[in-house]
Amino acid sequence: MVRKKIYISFIFSICLFLFVESLLGRSTVFWSSEPVDPADGVVLYGGGFDPKEEIFLWAVPDDDPKTNYIPFSFAKEKRVSVSPIQVSDQSIKFQIPAVFPPGIFGVEISENRFLINRPHIEWCQPARLLPGLKQDETYPGSELCIIGKNILLAPEDAQRLKVILVPKKDGQKDGQPIILEVIEAEKYCCRVKIPDNLTPGEFDLLVHNGHGGPAGWSDAYFLKVVPATPWPNKIFNVRDYGAKGNGLADDSQALRKALQAAEANGGGIVYIPAGTYKVRGSFFIPPKTLLEGDGMDFSWLKWPDNAPLEEADFISAAFLTSGQFSLEELSISIRNAKRVLVDSSALKDEEFIGNSRDWEDLSALFKGKVAPLKESSSDVFIRNVRIQFFPFYGYPKENIESSLLWKILKWGLDRVDGLGYSIALGSLSNVEISGCEIIGSRQRAVHLKNGRITQNSFYNPMGAFCITEIGGERLFVEDNWFADESSFYRRLLPLRYLYVAHNQFSEFGRGNKEALSFNLNFPMGKKREAALKSSSLTASLSGNEVTFKENILTKDSLVGQEIVVMGHSSKREFFVRKVIANSEQKITIDRGTSLPVNQEVTIYFLPWDRPLISTVGSSEGIKTTINEKNIFPGLVGMDALIISGKGAGQLRKVTALNANTVSLDKPWDIVPDFSSLLLFYQWEGKAIFFENQSQDCRFLFPLSGLAYDVIFDGNQVKRTQGMIASSGFFIQWLNNVLDVAVSYPVVENKDPLDQEIRSLNFGVLGFLIDPNMTNLSNVPFEMIRGGFCDRTV
Repeated sequence: MVRKKIYISFIFSICLFLFVESLLGRSTVFWSSEPVDPADGVVLYGGGFDPKEEIFLWAVPDDDPKTNYIPFSFAKEKRVSVSPIQVSDQSIKFQIPAVFPPGIFGVEISENRFLINRPHIEWCQPARLLPGLKQDETYPGSELCIIGKNILLAPEDAQRLKVILVPKKDGQKDGQPIILEVIEAEKYCCRVKIPDNLTPGEFDLLVHNGHGGPAGWSDAYFLKVVPATPWPNKIFNVRDYGAKGNGLADDSQALRKALQAAEANGGGIVYIPAGTYKVRGSFFIPPKTLLEGDGMDFSWLKWPDNAPLEEADFISAAFLTSGQFSLEELSISIRNAKRVLVDSSALKDEEFIGNSRDWEDLSALFKGKVAPLKESSSDVFIRNVRIQFFPFYGYPKENIESSLLWKILKWGLDRVDGLGYSIALGSLSNVEISGCEIIGSRQRAVHLKNGRITQNSFYNPMGAFCITEIGGERLFVEDNWFADESSFYRRLLPLRYLYVAHNQFSEFGRGNKEALSFNLNFPMGKKREAALKSSSLTASLSGNEVTFKENILTKDSLVGQEIVVMGHSSKREFFVRKVIANSEQKITIDRGTSLPVNQEVTIYFLPWDRPLISTVGSSEGIKTTINEKNIFPGLVGMDALIISGKGAGQLRKVTALNANTVSLDKPWDIVPDFSSLLLFYQWEGKAIFFENQSQDCRFLFPLSGLAYDVIFDGNQVKRTQGMIASSGFFIQWLNNVLDVAVSYPVVENKDPLDQEIRSLNFGVLGFLIDPNMTNLSNVPFEMIRGGFCDRTV
């Protein structure tokens, strides 16, 4: 009897061991390249793949989807077996049979079952933003833009697209689905009508692209419908306050009185009837106020256009704002100004970063001389506005460096921080810039949350350092014309959830000749306020000590600060270091690769802490223990990416921290082990670049740094060096066209946070893996993972 029990126990142990081995050895998929057509190659990413892996495929039938999701059956008698084309431990490649009809495909690989080409909603946003909206909110009667993957597989499927709302109550489905009217649709975005009489509440939003029957519905996406919260609508007509609008009389006081009356009312509409209004000085647009004309061609605000004689002739800004304002249906013409429209958010951003000295003239205005510094950080709407900013009107005279314009703006020939902005917006939420025509030196609308930049013309003809900078999270950029250089900008907010479609880029005369460069160098750790009034300082370097010319520091105020050390040699080398101690005049930095010896350098102070990199001790469920002991405060809320080793490519969010054990928002699909390297940072990516056109630039959307999940699809570039990336995880190039490759010389970039891409003598579409092209040679982990290029010429 005892022998029988031992035998049974032995058999049970063997079975348990084999079962556990089968679980641990089973391949797992967490990413797939899509969309795909019949005869296309597919890349699956995960782990544990075997060279003898069996792959089964289904063409999911296009039955009536009805209004509810039913999982696909994966019936064995209808499957087709295909062989892998290429296999590694972390990825596998195969081809969709050419005989399959276009649509949704079922895949089974080692007990992983999933669908390819099924729609997936990434985010959504109303086509017209209204006051008070937050992300994932819309209002009755709105037109809602839905952004994601596989929204439409082919243009001819547009009539079959379905979008529904399912009411929720207490987090549960409650009520019949509401079928929404589809206004327009394309591959990655559709626009639908929210019923005018819809009762506000919480809903599940689902999309069906016309394929896959009931199994083809997307996962539910949470959407909140809220009532509109309008601002006061009392009208303050500037003519009632004495304005003439004849282009001769000075209407400054009339405009100022109307704005002050709106402020006293708690907001309102300051109305500027058709006419030309001659004004002087700076004006404050109070909160909840709409400054509205009769149209760009009919209502003009014009400042004096005489040639400036002294610096005092240049006003600091034409308009000052502190969030919660709207500017619509008018034109602004100005010459003698340092800036045109500046929101206090831009000033606060620069103070946080450490560039306040470049904006000191504005600080005085915001501190009470003209405008109080309000604390609002939302609701900015600039619609159908023309800004003609001509600070460089005329010609430079013989002694250009002694001229007034050289002293203030250097004729656009050199970088002048803090000056020359037609628009300067900073950390704001719920922002729309649409239908505008903006001519000037520089434009900046950065660190935006839930922003729309649509149907505008940005024209920067003035100088080599004139640029349009945009950036933020959930940013919809469509149907714009960008003339001259443009760039994504990120210092205080990561770039994520971007939709960039149907934009034109041209007229590259001077400067870096790059169209909307996508620089993600130096992964962002926790945001950190600068301890200095300048983000960069010149110093001398000796060993691991940096000495400044004056006593400008507070002892140990920079400990933990991330800095960039840039040498002044022609090689433009830079080194990232962390401050471990500082006195009033010196800082001591951690050691790493060799630094320039005994030479003058520039120190750049980054507005975020260094991301944490650590190996893994153990992991189970949502808890992962890391080997790093010196864990900085504030890790909760950061993102965790496995950048190397087992499970590489998986992204999670840290929800709790206990000693050196982190809790995540969900378990890993592939559990990391001792070979895995974890990066704790603020992830950037989830961007779609669709059907944009560019000509005569060096590069369109040049990508550098650690981007995650980006699609470049249907873009066309002409007389350019192409579209290029030096790094990134899960980057796809689909259907892009390079027409006529032209080489341009490299231009030195003075900003170390912008990747300098050396000149090529050939055209490129895709990754360019060349150590001579970038500064990534010292990165201790793989910088390219899951790249895919198809139908690109």
